[in-house]
Amino acid sequence: AGAVCREHDTMMRPLLFDFPEDPEAAANHQAFMFGRSLLVCPVTEPVMHLPGGRAVCEKKTVNRTGPVWECYLPGGTAWYDFRTGEKYEGGQKIKTEAGLAHIPLFVRAGSIIPMEKKLTYAAEAVSTPLEICVYPGADSCFTWYEDAGDGYGYEEGEYNLIRMNWNDSERTLTIGEAGHSFHGGLTGRICKLTCEGTEKIFVYNGNAVQITL
Repeated sequence: AGAVCREHDTMMRPLLFDFPEDPEAAANHQAFMFGRSLLVCPVTEPVMHLPGGRAVCEKKTVNRTGPVWECYLPGGTAWYDFRTGEKYEGGQKIKTEAGLAHIPLFVRAGSIIPMEKKLTYAAEAVSTPLEICVYPGADSCFTWYEDAGDGYGYEEGEYNLIRMNWNDSERTLTIGEAGHSFHGGLTGRICKLTCEGTEKIFVYNGNAVQITL
């Protein structure tokens, strides 16, 4: 949202934007990118079953755990199933579980996804660490935007653009310096860096820091 406001970026992106050299991705008018890292594969047809359990929808079948939806993963990169963490190579169709509680969602390899737990509104104070999830496979970067959350100070430059850079070969995350300190902001937060089951807890004090897994 910060990039949309400051840089006129797009929040929902057709696959053609990011994968113009992949004909199948470019022609896909159902799946889309949410930001630059998340691939959303909506379930667009109802699941109906004939006697014996055979699914009417050609793209949707049923296994022992529930309905399965066919997704195309664009080529040129690997993808991680957001829910299970399973890794897939791009440029292929896969079938993944798509129950009532979730839809297929994949993370592009070489992504940094910060996540909060138990956050119900923007200014809520939380005691859980900020989880910085790295999906390896390429060098990556993420810009953390924050401001006071109220008022118009951001119009005068009172905001932070904290750069996070992942070096894939060295398995190192570098977090840049924060120019301002805000109540409930990143400075002073307990953070948890996670990558393929490995994690490290640290405190970000507003100064540049490197964390190696």
